[in-house]
Order: sequence, then structure tokens, then C-alpha cells
Amino acid sequence: MQTCLEGFASKRSNADAYDEDDELTLVEFDELEDKIAIDNMIKRARPQFEDDLFALSERMKSLLQRKTIDPDENPLDPRSICEAFHSASGILETEIRVKLLFYKLFEKYVMNNLGHFYLELNALFAKNGVLPDFSSDQERKRQTTRFMANRIRQSQQAAASAALAGIAAGGSAAADGGNLFAALQQAA
Repeated sequence: MQTCLEGFASKRSNADAYDEDDELTLVEFDELEDKIAIDNMIKRARPQFEDDLFALSERMKSLLQRKTIDPDENPLDPRSICEAFHSASGILETEIRVKLLFYKLFEKYVMNNLGHFYLELNALFAKNGVLPDFSSDQERKRQTTRFMANRIRQSQQAAASAALAGIAAGGSAAADGGNLFAALQQAA
């Protein structure tokens, strides 16, 4: 976990990547079951703690002076926690049924209780001055507003470009006596 945190802070990707030259092999049934169990744990945990994770990510972005944090590289994200557990449990030499039971217990006693950890960590960040007045609801509204404003701006720029292209090609603005406004209305 410490290596994961250090790699994250130094902007190194900690994600496992497949080499393009690797041959594809058939995945054994047990390995597939193992992977599905871990993936399902992650899929259940992320939505459950979405707001707390969002607040933590915003605080970490502020602390690390980053514009974005990829959830898959966040050492506090359920994926990182599950993958660290999966890696650590790799030394267990037991049949898949026992491993799946072990995973169920991990999910029940660790993953389902991450909310307490995230709340305490957010409170610790706030107490130490890292976005102390942060509200995830307000920030999400701001991000949605920015996203929509960018989409509208892009749409308007595309319409204006299309209108100008039509004018340059001797299109509708020339037919209207060079009325640029009419050309922009038609393009929109």
C-alpha cells in the first residue's frame, strides 16, 4: 500500500499493463472466477462510497496540485485496495472455493466498512485545512455547469464555422445579400 501511495504521489502509473507482444492464453476457470470476484467487489464498492471518494479525490487534487486524478490510480479507491488484497492473497495455495470465501469475508468486514475510513480521512483533511469548506454536491454542480457550458460553446463554434464555410463557398449569406446573421441562424 505504501508503494502504491508513493507511486501515486510521484505521478507514476501503478496500473498493470499487458505487453503487446504477450501471447493470449486461455484463462483457467479458477483464475477467471478469481478475477470476477475481485471485479464484482470493486463494482459494488465504488457506487456505495461515490460521494466520499469524490471529496477525497478533490482534496488530493488540491494537496498534490493536480488537475485530475484517475480513479484507477488513486491508492484510496476500492480498485487499489482490492488489487492490493488480491496480490497479498496470491500466496494462499488453496482451492478457489476457499479463496472466494476469503474474498467474501474481506468484502463484508473491510470493503463494506470503507465509508468510515473515508469519512475520517475527509475530516482529517478538512481539519488540516485541505478544502475545509468543500461540499461535494456544490462541486459536482459546478463541474456539470462547466461541462454543459463547454458543450454549448463547442456547439456554437461548430455552427459558426459551418456558417462561415457556407459564406466562403458562396452559400446562403450571399443569397441574403451578405447577411451574416441569417447565415448563422440557418446553420444553427
